[in-house]
Amino acid sequence: MENLYDYTQYASSAVMAEDSKFMQQLSPMMQHYLRTKHDNPDCLLFYRLGDFYEMFFDDAVTVSRELELTLTGKSCGLSQRAPMCGVPYHAVDSYLTRLVEYGHKVAICEQMEDPRTAKGIVRREVVRIVTPGTNLDMNALEEGKNNYILCAFYTSGQIGIAAADISTGDFLVTEVPDTVKLYDEIIGYSPAELLCNDALLMSRLDLGDLRSRLSLQVSTIDTSFFEESSAVKLLLEHFRTSSLLSLGIEDFPSGTLAAGALLRYLYDTQKNSLSNLTRIRAYASGKYMLLDSSTRRNLELTQTLRDKKKRGSLLWVLDKTCTAMGARLLHRFLEQPLTSRQEIEKRLDCVESLGAVSVDRDELREYLRSVYDLERLMTRISYQSANPRDLIALRDSLRMFVPIKNVLEDICRTLDPGEKTADAAFSPASFTASSRASSTTSSTASSTDTASSTAPAKAGTSVKDTPSASSSEKAAGLALLNDRIGDFGELLELLENSLVDEPPVTIREGGMIRSGFDEDIDHLRDARDHGRQWLMDLETQDRERTGIKNLRIKYNKVFGYYFEVTNSFKHLVPEDYIRKQTLVGSERYTTQKLKELEDSILNAEDKLNTLEYDAFCRVREACAARISDFQKAAKALAHLDAFASLSLVAERNHYVRPSFNESGSIRITAGRHPVVEQMQSG
Repeated sequence: MENLYDYTQYASSAVMAEDSKFMQQLSPMMQHYLRTKHDNPDCLLFYRLGDFYEMFFDDAVTVSRELELTLTGKSCGLSQRAPMCGVPYHAVDSYLTRLVEYGHKVAICEQMEDPRTAKGIVRREVVRIVTPGTNLDMNALEEGKNNYILCAFYTSGQIGIAAADISTGDFLVTEVPDTVKLYDEIIGYSPAELLCNDALLMSRLDLGDLRSRLSLQVSTIDTSFFEESSAVKLLLEHFRTSSLLSLGIEDFPSGTLAAGALLRYLYDTQKNSLSNLTRIRAYASGKYMLLDSSTRRNLELTQTLRDKKKRGSLLWVLDKTCTAMGARLLHRFLEQPLTSRQEIEKRLDCVESLGAVSVDRDELREYLRSVYDLERLMTRISYQSANPRDLIALRDSLRMFVPIKNVLEDICRTLDPGEKTADAAFSPASFTASSRASSTTSSTASSTDTASSTAPAKAGTSVKDTPSASSSEKAAGLALLNDRIGDFGELLELLENSLVDEPPVTIREGGMIRSGFDEDIDHLRDARDHGRQWLMDLETQDRERTGIKNLRIKYNKVFGYYFEVTNSFKHLVPEDYIRKQTLVGSERYTTQKLKELEDSILNAEDKLNTLEYDAFCRVREACAARISDFQKAAKALAHLDAFASLSLVAERNHYVRPSFNESGSIRITAGRHPVVEQMQSG
């Protein structure tokens, strides 16, 4: 009988699951696919089948067109074959990135059990939804730039803003009074994705301009996301605290709702504990100089006006950083100039201190070159997507921590012979303050001072000679950063002892655990590599023990390994031999020892891979347990890198440290344009 159900009659595969009669015609696997698609109607569904992610029906048509893949078909229980296309699982990240760049969201449906041991249909679940602001493909993310997702809550009062970069663990909150300031904040963050409430669509914010200028994907989220009690409850539960006061966001009511909504969205899409988001930082919009989009473009702070390239911008001149973390931080320094003279001075103290010890600074930079992107490494570890090579990168980075700390201690002793500890008044807030009262000078005066701080001049005092705070006070900032690089000695020892130096990328096929780390792994590895010799040794031993001269160990697929004894020697068979099979001219036996060897040899490869995977997961979990400490260390190293870069550029280009006044006046003596000068010098 011809099947009367034609899938082309449905608007999309997401609604097919609503027709029970249609669903009954489909195979169990295809039914599950459509139910999963129905639960994620706004996403393309990547459905794991063996070594491929497959797409069916309208998703297959869309993906094959966008990625230029061959569109084929698959039997699904209907008279027609379901349109199908697929991509290999090991290369999925590049395909995801392309689809996300085209404006799609992608739901990843993974196999949650081994198909070889599954009973019935393999259990599958959506484990992550990839969006522009949550893409973690390391090849798609710019090393020196954050990948922000931003949430804006528009009300008649203050507009709440929350921004997160899940690849680094940054989570920030602020408020602005109107859509003009909101526009400038969005331009400053340059997010990949913007979430908002419906009211924002009706406001004066020019979303069309933002979309075209930033290639921004804008999505509205349900009003329930901004409900106060649920937003506050989620924030308190996530950060494991009892009040907003301890988070420092109690004075940001609209910002709190935006933060709660953003956090819920991230939970819904990432479907994990988001353990890499360890702190939330609030800041008043007056903490940073708000630069409108026209000013940003014309100043060419991070890219040129004409061709959008880094070369020719102020960042191009100043960026001599050695790490991706430092590059991102320096980028933020330029995008968000400070307005507080006190905080500017503390940054300059660190730059000046490193300039006073240029030999030590250069040694510090050499060590920093071997430090990988810890912020993004820790995100991969927290997502349990880190592979063995990621942990080797972490190990190699940790090897640099002690040398870096030693150099910093030497610098602090040189600058402060009394070996004083960091001044109590100097806190991490000097770099990441979050108080509404942080701005101590007017925006106009601070803007003038900030501008003068980057104006190079050959006349005047050098960075080293500028009279200001004492050397010990200037060294306080570096001493604090040194303190924030914690002790990871035990974890480094674990990584050194557990992983081989050149492991494979995959984590399921073994070859990554060092010999001597786990006795069971060593035994199985020996069984795999030396099993034949073990059998020959046992055969020789038992031939001598029993006196059976023609005793042989043989194998077949039905009975496995066995001793074969001809009838003429049956009378010599010892009591510990267990009969397995009787033949016309011989008997076949096994022993407890042979059983153990058989089990080791026949299953060695699979067992070995499983044990190595389990051992790797234990090591990865040990790293994940220190994620908060790693993030503190990463921030400290980023600041050291950015300050060292500025110090080096100041030395090479003969820049001077500015002196400040609060009169609103500015005087530059023998000034030179930093970018023009470097372009002319080649």
